[in-house]
Amino acid sequence: MPSAPLINALSSPTDQAPTNNGYAHLDIAGVIGAELADPLSHMQQIVAGILESGKISRRHIKQLGYMIEGARKTAMQSQQLARLANGRLRQSHEKLRLDILLTQALAENLPRLQAQDILLQQHIQPVDVIFDPGLLMSLIDASIDWISLRGHHLNVALNLQNPPEFSLLRFTANPRAESALKPETPPEFEKLSWYLLMEVTRTMGVKITRTVSATETVLSLEFQRSTPPPLEALDHAETRSRVDSWQMGGSSAINGTAPLLVTDDPKLRRTVETICLNMGLELNCAANSTRAARYCAQERPPLMIYDERCNDEVLETLQSELTRHDPNFPFIEIVDESKTLMMSTWMSDTITRVNTENLRTMLPRALMTGLSRKRSPV
Repeated sequence: MPSAPLINALSSPTDQAPTNNGYAHLDIAGVIGAELADPLSHMQQIVAGILESGKISRRHIKQLGYMIEGARKTAMQSQQLARLANGRLRQSHEKLRLDILLTQALAENLPRLQAQDILLQQHIQPVDVIFDPGLLMSLIDASIDWISLRGHHLNVALNLQNPPEFSLLRFTANPRAESALKPETPPEFEKLSWYLLMEVTRTMGVKITRTVSATETVLSLEFQRSTPPPLEALDHAETRSRVDSWQMGGSSAINGTAPLLVTDDPKLRRTVETICLNMGLELNCAANSTRAARYCAQERPPLMIYDERCNDEVLETLQSELTRHDPNFPFIEIVDESKTLMMSTWMSDTITRVNTENLRTMLPRALMTGLSRKRSPV
């Protein structure tokens, strides 16, 4: 049974959340069941058709992928909600670029939004905030999930309000008369993402309000301790990659935004290079832990990505040295394990684990989260 904070979190500032009847855990159980029922039912139908025909098409594979992703999202949100409610959370307050994390999250969700015939419009100003990075990403993800209504126009605006005191993130959804799909109406039952939003905002101290009507749905988040980033932080890094870069001399990246990749796998290196290229990032590479240590002795990278096969005693010593200077130094470990479904930034420590199967979808998020951190004390 969830603890008291979760039950208290069900009272929305605009009285839109379910009435607190003392059985909030049963309400949430019903929401989880309802959200899992649809994808599981569709998966059952697809599997039955495959068994009957003895064939599987690309369309079936794509549909199964969507259904599995929907069920996975529900499972992840349930786990996050339970951890928050039970207080099993270690926060690390750091300066983060809210605009960068928000833009990346919207880009990752764009294919899903387009499939739902949602027209996205963005008005995002550069903003620094001080929060736990994993919690902030969870808040952004849950917000996008809750406000995503089929056949709507979605406007996302991030602005500084009376700087440097606070910033306002506002999501506004309006039905599209020209939509090819019937515009979705707010569901009769709460989405699981709303319960997660209420608990995350309570934990972070973020003010949340919402209004829901037939013509407009608005979600507003007010962040305290917000400031505009320095002008030099707005510059973009050049896009190029170098192998064992310390041997070539020169700066590793403009404004120190080049991660260090440790791997001797050419295929993995090319994949990570491509991801960084698409993100406008320079990437430095070291073939093994010894070369990585040599590189770090000359210049400390802002983030380290390493192949789990390179994780030896030398690399562990290097990790200890980096975290000694910066306890929140971000590491991304690439593992070959299908059970690694989520990043662990706010679940355990400073190491984010991404599996090779989901590398192209999960690594950009991990990179943006790590690189958005400020290294100076806050």
